[in-house]
Amino acid sequence: MNPLTKAERITLLTEWLLEYKKVESTCNSIEMLFGKNPDGDVQARFWQLFESYTKLVAIQVGDDFKWLDWFLWDNDCGKNAMEAKAPSWKKARKIRTVKDLEAIISAK
Repeated sequence: MNPLTKAERITLLTEWLLEYKKVESTCNSIEMLFGKNPDGDVQARFWQLFESYTKLVAIQVGDDFKWLDWFLWDNDCGKNAMEAKAPSWKKARKIRTVKDLEAIISAK
């Protein structure tokens, strides 16, 4: 497989983040309709599929350090503007956007 270009990685990461928002919205709607059930089969299946999808995206974009999981869960999709440092960077940078995420993944 040929490596993706920067633009292709940004496009793929943008699509991945949109899928996350769709899954989150769908699970929230299910919860509103049927009540909170964190172990519910429907929500669990959505999140299991999304986790598998995330692993595939990580492989495609070359995420060797689980930056996608960190960006999504710890950094709240960039809303927390947390700082992170790639091994090749001299200083930590705030990671707020998909472009920032792509930069830290690509920096290795």
